[in-house]
Amino acid sequence: MKGNKLVCAAAGVAVLMIAHSAAWGQHSHTVLVTSDADGGGQLEMEWDFDGQPIARTTDSGLPGVFTGNIPGFNDGVGDDVDTFTLEDTTDVDVEIMAIDDGIRWIFGGTPVEESGDTALIGTMPSLHNHATFEITSDDENTFAEGKISFRVTESTAVPFGYTPSDVRSLTVSNGYLSPLEAASKDDLKCQKTVAGSVRKFHMKAYQLIGKCMDKVLAHTMLGKPAKPAVKSCDVDDLDEKSLVGKIASEQAKALAKIGKKCGPLSDSSEPYTLSQINTHLGMARCRAEELAGATYNHAAASIGHVLEEAGEGNHHAVQHAFPCMKASFD
Repeated sequence: MKGNKLVCAAAGVAVLMIAHSAAWGQHSHTVLVTSDADGGGQLEMEWDFDGQPIARTTDSGLPGVFTGNIPGFNDGVGDDVDTFTLEDTTDVDVEIMAIDDGIRWIFGGTPVEESGDTALIGTMPSLHNHATFEITSDDENTFAEGKISFRVTESTAVPFGYTPSDVRSLTVSNGYLSPLEAASKDDLKCQKTVAGSVRKFHMKAYQLIGKCMDKVLAHTMLGKPAKPAVKSCDVDDLDEKSLVGKIASEQAKALAKIGKKCGPLSDSSEPYTLSQINTHLGMARCRAEELAGATYNHAAASIGHVLEEAGEGNHHAVQHAFPCMKASFD
């Protein structure tokens, strides 16, 4: 069955925005599975993969396990006039093309966690399925994030001839805060404090890593003494005066400020739990590490080299301290 266009081209910008908002609200939580031809053709997935590629997870209650179930899957027709509903009795699978370590996508009792894994989404006329995204980390306070690339395929015993969809990707993350629902004045004050505290912490973490790298480059490029670089870049997490210790101290300050404004943080505190705030702060630290790695190429290796020369650490210790500090290669 051919879908109807939500908006005529001549409707005007205001009507277009209203119609798009209404349509988006109808299926923002589900990926619509359709095809580009009546009774066959290529399978299609309609969702805002460009604008909303995050599958948000929260603390499941099990240490280090975070779960969520948005987006799910649904049948129907989408915004495009040239989309069609699938034939009744069509079986549709999800197929994993690539998936990062520590992530599982669970369809009923079937987890998909490796490239090539498949699971049944559902059978027409109903494909409604909110499978569970699961991501694991060291504990309930640790930021974790990764990607899933997947497509949908027909698995009907006597197939109608639908060809696989294009490959799409989602980021699964525990760093995104849940939206405020019917927020009170106090909730908005809390969110404002979270935003300000995270912004300040991110800036401070980046500044501390940057100062370390400036001293590393002064030593390796200009022949300056190594001692200032070693002192500034120490990754001993038991020393509060080390680089790692100073960043941890700044994170603790941010957490304390948030708790003071939002109220005591716990497993059930509102509008945010302790786990949500900790993983959000962890996300800010990760982004600071990523930015430092982009500004100072081979930052982790450079810090590790200087520390190893001084007998104060090595590249592996730096990678452990700054797991998000990536490097590009010439």
